[in-house]
Amino acid sequence: MKKVEKIACLDCKAVNKLVTLFIRVPKDYNFVYTADHDTLPNDAYNLVVQCNKCSSIFLHPYYFSEAKDIYNANDYYTDSGYYPQNIHSGGGPYQSANTYYIKNLIKRRAKKYLKYAGVTNKKNIRCIDIGCGTGDLIRALNDLGVNCCGTDINEIVIEGTQNKKPEIYKGYFEEMDFSDCTFDLIISRGVLEHMIGIDELLIKISKTLKPGGKFLFQVPNDIDGYRSRFFRKIWWIIPPIHTRYYTKESIKNIFSNYGLHIESIKTEGTIGDDLSRFLLWFFFRKHFKVIQGSIIFKIICKAFQIIFKPVDYYLNRLVFHSELIVTVTKRI
Repeated sequence: MKKVEKIACLDCKAVNKLVTLFIRVPKDYNFVYTADHDTLPNDAYNLVVQCNKCSSIFLHPYYFSEAKDIYNANDYYTDSGYYPQNIHSGGGPYQSANTYYIKNLIKRRAKKYLKYAGVTNKKNIRCIDIGCGTGDLIRALNDLGVNCCGTDINEIVIEGTQNKKPEIYKGYFEEMDFSDCTFDLIISRGVLEHMIGIDELLIKISKTLKPGGKFLFQVPNDIDGYRSRFFRKIWWIIPPIHTRYYTKESIKNIFSNYGLHIESIKTEGTIGDDLSRFLLWFFFRKHFKVIQGSIIFKIICKAFQIIFKPVDYYLNRLVFHSELIVTVTKRI
């Protein structure tokens, strides 16, 4: 066992004793449990810890190299994900909007993001999507009249999108040579929970945003969401794939240091999807593969979405759903 008594927090940099919140043992287990606060790291399990000064929650630094290795593993990008036997499999292939339903879903998401960012005159908006994947959101925003480009670090994804000609730059946004005050809107979805250090990214965002510009990002609401209130077993927290776990409190503490003001924090999610995921996991364990891909299963999943839609609306009003959508403004 490697003893780590005091470690610098990723965000406030205070050197203090981290409080252990969750443990995943063994490392590929389906569930994560609350842990004794004094639990020290070793190679038999993963730990999620909290800074007792700024309240940031993250994977214990002991496991950072392990987290980085996962993204280079072939299993991470397969159809079944990195943990195919689990409810939350982690990873999976980049999905492209190749059906009418998916294209319409992304178009609605683009409109929602513009609404949350307060964008009215779309033609004068310069936007970038950090971690854009196959660029489907870029295309949707461009179709709405926004001048949008994107960045991604995955070479396979970028090469696969060239025929459709979205403007995508390969590499890390914080390392790119964008001029100061370039963008009116910066978007990032499903990225910040995978990052260890976000200091350089937030500095770059603050520099490249125009005064009054918006940064809109979406991350899992793992700690404050409805799941933590209603489920006894924790299946949605997946260290070491996710290295950070955001709360409303930690978000406010982090962004206050970069000249960025929290304008709004909203949530979204679908309980029906969670129930469908449980059902899929159950069938997987029972080896009912025929049922998994059947029309009956698809009908059941759709029924879950319809039945629980009023509950989804109520949870979003309370900011308790499974995904956080945060809009940040650069101070003028």
